[in-house]
Amino acid sequence: MNNRAVSDTTGIDALVTANPLLPGDESILEVHPTEPDFPYLNIRTIHISRESDRFNPSTNLILMIIYGYRGATDFYLNNRNCKIGHILIKRSDEINHIQADTTHKKLFKWFFGQDLPPEFIAGGFAYQNGQWKYNALAFNTKQDIYHNNKKGMPLTEKQLLGGALSRLYINHRWQQDPNISVREIFSSNEGWQLFESVNTVVNPNRVDKVNKYGRAATIGVTGKYYCGDYLDVIRCSCCDGRCGPGNGCNCSGCMELDIENRRLPKGTLVNRDGAPASRSRIDGKTFYCGRPVLRRTNYCDGYCGPNNGPQCYACQALNEQTPRYKTLLNEYDYT
Repeated sequence: MNNRAVSDTTGIDALVTANPLLPGDESILEVHPTEPDFPYLNIRTIHISRESDRFNPSTNLILMIIYGYRGATDFYLNNRNCKIGHILIKRSDEINHIQADTTHKKLFKWFFGQDLPPEFIAGGFAYQNGQWKYNALAFNTKQDIYHNNKKGMPLTEKQLLGGALSRLYINHRWQQDPNISVREIFSSNEGWQLFESVNTVVNPNRVDKVNKYGRAATIGVTGKYYCGDYLDVIRCSCCDGRCGPGNGCNCSGCMELDIENRRLPKGTLVNRDGAPASRSRIDGKTFYCGRPVLRRTNYCDGYCGPNNGPQCYACQALNEQTPRYKTLLNEYDYT
C-alpha cells in the first residue's frame, strides 16, 4: 500500500499514510510537535459542528479546527466535548458583540463560554469578501508546541481544510452527515487549492472570457465560470440567486463557457462543485457526476450514480436547475 509523506517548514509537519496492517483503516494525518518529547496528534476524521452556520458566498465567516487541549485529543472543556478534527464555523456578524481582542478568540468564547486558554491547540481561518484566508493570528502563532511564529497555515493544513470545505461544507453535505475521513479528503485533489486561490482564482479584476450576455466572467474556486450577476430563468433554492462570484451555481451564459472550455459532450453540464455531470442512461433525466462523495450504506456504494441510486447534493441542485440549461442540453456539443 502506498504511503504519502508530506513535510512543511512553516510549523506543522504531516505524514499521511494508510496502515498496511489494518486493511480498510482510515488514512491518518499526523500533526507533529515543534519540540521533542511531545506526542503526535493524529487526525482520522474531520467533523463540522452542528452549531456551525450554513455557507453563503456573500456572508463572512470565522472558522477554527480543533487539535487538542492539554495534550488530549478527546477532551471536555467547560462541559463541551470536543475531538481532534472538529471544525466550528460561524458568521462574523453573530459573534462581533463578544468581548475579545480577535475574531477567533470571540469564536472560541462564543462556543466554550470562556476566554482562550494557552493550552488550547487549534488552527484559525476565515472566509471574507468571497476569499478563503488562513492568516488568523489567534491560533497560528507560537503559543503552543504545534505552531511556530508564522501566522499562515502550513501546506498540509491548507490541503486538509480545503478538501474538507469543498467536499463537505460548501456543498452543504455536512447537514446530512457532518463527517468526512482524511482518507476521502486526500483521495483526490478537490479543494486543495481553495486557500491558494485568494490572489489568483477569486480575483474580480481578472477577466477570462465574456459570456453570451456580455458579462465578464472569471473562474471561481470550483473551476467554474462566474459573472456575479443574477441567475437567469429560475431562482435556485440552494444559493443567493447570484452567479458566483466565487463558487456555487452559475447562469446559463457562464455554464456555456464551462462546457466550451472543457469541451464536454452534448448533454453534460458542470455541477456547483465543479464536477462534470451527465444524465442517467437508465432514466435519461437524473444527473450524476460519479464521484465517491456519498456516505456508504447498505443501499449506496458511496458514489453519485453513475446511472442510478442516490445523487450528491450538487447533482440534485443541477436537476432542479435543468430549465435554466435546457438550451445547452439540447444544442451544444463541443466534442
